Amino acid sequence: MPLKAKLILLTLIPLIIVTASVSWITLHQAKALGENEISIFRESLIRTKESALKDSVELAFDAIDHAYHDPTLSEEEAKNEVRETLNRLRYGSDGYFFAYDKHGTNLVHPILPELVGRNLLKLQDQDGDYLIEALLFQAQAGGGFHQYLWQKRLLVRR
Repeated sequence: MPLKAKLILLTLIPLIIVTASVSWITLHQAKALGENEISIFRESLIRTKESALKDSVELAFDAIDHAYHDPTLSEEEAKNEVRETLNRLRYGSDGYFFAYDKHGTNLVHPILPELVGRNLLKLQDQDGDYLIEALLFQAQAGGGFHQYLWQKRLLVRR
């Protein structure tokens, strides 16, 4: 091999190695930065949704508060009024309210009324999360948020 070809190879090989290394590092950092941005966006979106949900729950409490403080209603009448109110309330484009007693029995579910009266304490989502148990734990701890998977069925209004 001529000396000129050897010199060109000795010049090009390190250049190719440096270029490939810089490219790999740049792509790796871009991927890490993109994943970080997605994580930050997701957390921000969750905080926004949690804040909106908290406001909606407070509005729901305001909507049923009168039933708890009306001395003319019996306990059963007050419970029925609360159920009826929660069945009618909606938030956002597809949000609704549901209620469980402390043992995991569904009391209100406007979208899936066949769940009312059923004990769903050991209900698991597709990830194996005992969602009703977790929601009751959050409620007994004073409130909070729990993410779980749930297949929503669209309500057809007529």
